[in-house]
Amino acid sequence: MGGLSKEEQARFSGANWLLELAKTKGLEEAEKEVNRRGIRKMPLKLKDSDVEVFVNTERRNILNCFVVITLSVLNDEFNFTDYECKRFANRFNLKASCILEDYISWKELRDTIETELGIKIPLPDELEEKR
Repeated sequence: MGGLSKEEQARFSGANWLLELAKTKGLEEAEKEVNRRGIRKMPLKLKDSDVEVFVNTERRNILNCFVVITLSVLNDEFNFTDYECKRFANRFNLKASCILEDYISWKELRDTIETELGIKIPLPDELEEKR
């Protein structure tokens, strides 16, 4: 792509990727893939087989960061002991596994919290609609 800037080359590369995806999988699937990758700022060059690894790594990192903050708050503000923090972390991991295995949905968990604790927590649209 001779005289094109790097930005223009990247745009053409992305357009070609999307065109090929639309041709092979259809426009609806192409739109889903663009949304999935765009939300996560996932590189377009990732092969389908690498996407799942990327997503799982991202999920694990988010959950680990959440546990670190939560354990810090439980210890600092509520004087949770190491036993109580470990108990929380174990229960958290169990709930996370239940979500990943589709035993329970984010919406079901959120609705239980709202009903039992009176705390309203908004969920992203894609988690509201799932299941």
